[in-house]
Amino acid sequence: MSPKSIARVRGVLFMMDANERTVLRNYLQCFESRKKGHKPKTLMLLDLLEKYSDDHRVSQLFSKKVLTADARRMVLSRLYEKVLASLTLDVNIVRQEVYDDIAQARAQVAQGKIAAQMLVARGQRDAGLRELERSIMLAKKYELFHDLMEMLFIKRQYRSGRTSDSEVSALKDEILLFSAIRDAEVRARTYFDEVTRQYGFKGLNHAVADSERLAFVETRVNELAVDFEVTKAAIVGYYYHLLRVELHQLQGQLEEAARHLLQLSHIVEHSPAIRNRIRLATAYANSGANAMWMHQFEESADFFKESLTHLRPNSRNHALMMEYLFRAQFYSGNLIMAKRTLESLVSDPAIDQSEFQKAVRGYLMACVEFCLGNHGNVRRFLSHSQTIGQDKEGWNIGLRVLNILNAIDLADYDHADALILNLRQFVREGLKLAVLRPRDKHIVDILVELRRLGYDFAAVAHSKDRELGKLKQRTGVDAWQVQTPELICFHTWFNNRLQGRRYEVDYTSAHLYG
Repeated sequence: MSPKSIARVRGVLFMMDANERTVLRNYLQCFESRKKGHKPKTLMLLDLLEKYSDDHRVSQLFSKKVLTADARRMVLSRLYEKVLASLTLDVNIVRQEVYDDIAQARAQVAQGKIAAQMLVARGQRDAGLRELERSIMLAKKYELFHDLMEMLFIKRQYRSGRTSDSEVSALKDEILLFSAIRDAEVRARTYFDEVTRQYGFKGLNHAVADSERLAFVETRVNELAVDFEVTKAAIVGYYYHLLRVELHQLQGQLEEAARHLLQLSHIVEHSPAIRNRIRLATAYANSGANAMWMHQFEESADFFKESLTHLRPNSRNHALMMEYLFRAQFYSGNLIMAKRTLESLVSDPAIDQSEFQKAVRGYLMACVEFCLGNHGNVRRFLSHSQTIGQDKEGWNIGLRVLNILNAIDLADYDHADALILNLRQFVREGLKLAVLRPRDKHIVDILVELRRLGYDFAAVAHSKDRELGKLKQRTGVDAWQVQTPELICFHTWFNNRLQGRRYEVDYTSAHLYG
């Protein structure tokens, strides 16, 4: 019984919550010997695993209770099997906080299928058929097509010689129907995997989609549209709408994407076959991201809030969605609420945050403080965000530029001079193999020109009119984008300074591109 084998059992054991561990302990007790007071060896091992975290220590102590190595290996293997078996007991499966309706239905169908076969094998054919029919109805409701096909074949076998020709024909037609639906589901899942594996979902990065990618996605979408129309299967509709949204986003048709996202949310909400927390969270998160790109920030925030209700608190996805919510609130001008959202994320000790994530969130907080005019706080947050330098071509540039804008707003021009020279040097030598975004290159050039002309914004507006014009474009590589480190839109900041105003938190299309 090696420490490695013990660690494997410990890993499965300690993924269980307190209720599941109680069930396991009671389950193991069922295998107690008839000899009064005799404790099952699996329970002895469980006690040691719960008491000691050192696997070597567990091995040493257990060897005193079970003398031979072969016997110890058997007990360890048996405990592992009992852990897995206990997780499938009804008392665990019916708990909604652990298993959703689909998982519960899948377990009930599997149990019903086994029970039906056992009943028939013991001469209870009618009882077995009733149990099988109940499982078939459940499989249809939850679109468990693979299980359904197997049970339909079992039903045909059990009914053989005991039914009319018309009933045999009807059963054959049913098998063919659900076989076609199952094939459509396989295609839907396969096409979705193909697109995500080959290209990833990139409809919202506003990069120009190549014709090959567009043709690939469009072909898959058109085939699934036919499958969905014919089968009406919710699972096929789920993947069809996801890919349809991707196609429209690649083509810049965000309104059409929003329409299909609403249909996607409706399907997930109202179809028991696909309704679960992750799919609901995904549908609303995609709607939020699409609305954000349409500059519908308040609507976007509402979608992200709804998505959060379907995610486990303190999970990685929950933390990511909190960041999206922060951005929506920030861009809508609700700075106080955005600050509270970010503070609740940063201060939560239960959330696993890497040093890089902490640095990014410190930078985000600095952006809020900048918009609130708290320039001293901007410096403080940026000073704690140096780990962000790991991402040289993205967050690093954003941090350096924000530091410069903050220094200029404070009229600390000597410090701004040093920061601009440092940025120029970093772009020339620090990026190495990384590629600077075209927009960031224009921003660096304009900042260098600002320093050269003594921060005369009118003079720079004249000398860099072409570059500033590019930054104001609505689309293309030079355009401002919502999901980048540039939360403080540079060209609107420049225009505000040109007109003698502080930075306006206005991310409407009219203000950004007008």
